[in-house]
Amino acid sequence: MRPSAIIPLIAATLALAVACGTDGPTPAVNLQSAAEVKKAAVELFDSWLDATNKHDAAAVRRLLASNISDNCTVEEFEQFFERDENALTYPAMQVKDVFVAEGDPDRAFMTMELTGEPRPGRRGEIDAYVAAIPYPIVREDGRWRMLMQFVAVEEGCPFSGSFSSQTPVPADSATPSP
Repeated sequence: MRPSAIIPLIAATLALAVACGTDGPTPAVNLQSAAEVKKAAVELFDSWLDATNKHDAAAVRRLLASNISDNCTVEEFEQFFERDENALTYPAMQVKDVFVAEGDPDRAFMTMELTGEPRPGRRGEIDAYVAAIPYPIVREDGRWRMLMQFVAVEEGCPFSGSFSSQTPVPADSATPSP
């Protein structure tokens, strides 16, 4: 046997021995360190704030996970922003911590902190809430993206249509008669 033919056999045997000889699972290829994930999350959130503040529909769509971006067009986001000038606006806040999901290195949560005082009144209550909720992110095609999950009532883009034009239905008429 030629020496060049035996090298791949030895490498494969060594790799198998190392993988079988460990007490834990073999680490997945291309894992990011916690610091790298946090850096990527901060960059993602900074880009998100910039895009949402400018109401840049194309940029917002690019920053979203495929569960939304595959179902929404740039035009639907443009119409969404036209309907509400406060749509997807955020208080002054930044990423505080990032937690990678155990067992899934492609899912993480960002927690936030306000960098200034909340605005006065009801808007301030909303600011405090927006800063307090964890923001899920996922890595798709090697890039971290914002993950928005909606209770799907129908197919299509959850940002199309107008929420303000819906007429509330009184509880009495919403319950079927016997």
